[in-house]
Amino acid sequence: MKLLRFAVDGQARYGLLQPDGTILALRGESPFESLTPGRPVARLEDVQLLAPVTPSTVVGIGSNFHSHRGGKSAPEFPMLFLKPPAALIGPDVPIVLPKVAGPTVDYEAELTVVIGRRARHVRERDALDYVLGYTVGNDVSAREWQKREMAIGTLVRGKGFDTFCPLGPVIDTEIDPTDVQIEAVVNGAVAYRART
Repeated sequence: MKLLRFAVDGQARYGLLQPDGTILALRGESPFESLTPGRPVARLEDVQLLAPVTPSTVVGIGSNFHSHRGGKSAPEFPMLFLKPPAALIGPDVPIVLPKVAGPTVDYEAELTVVIGRRARHVRERDALDYVLGYTVGNDVSAREWQKREMAIGTLVRGKGFDTFCPLGPVIDTEIDPTDVQIEAVVNGAVAYRART
């Protein structure tokens, strides 16, 4: 199932994308309430795609790709960082590069896990029961800020500027997250490719 969030006539809605480009309404207000398909409401080419979710916080995990670690082993304890809601944008929305971000702002194509229901103290064996699906994210990073922050043991601004978290276009509920190809396309050319 491919879930999306879209705007039509200025209204944000959730829907289920069909292979022919038809969007079906959901029976509930969001995919967090119901995944039951309703009637056709639009066609993909007639809507503006939005970020597929609007979380209060995006939690990132650093050093999760071998290629990012420069040959070093994975850290014993995951390096977590947060992105604020103002960083979140949908597909095809321009990333705004603030003047203070410095000369090196990079893309980081990521597989993004969308948690489907509230969870706390979940056993590892039950963790995937809480996953709604997966989408693609771009962990935009201002490297000069990131290096200065990491030197003092924090990571906030370098990854948290407004528009530094594009997500979407869809949440896929049926992919195998252990074998997904991730690509970053910059100005029409593939700039990064990896598999989970």
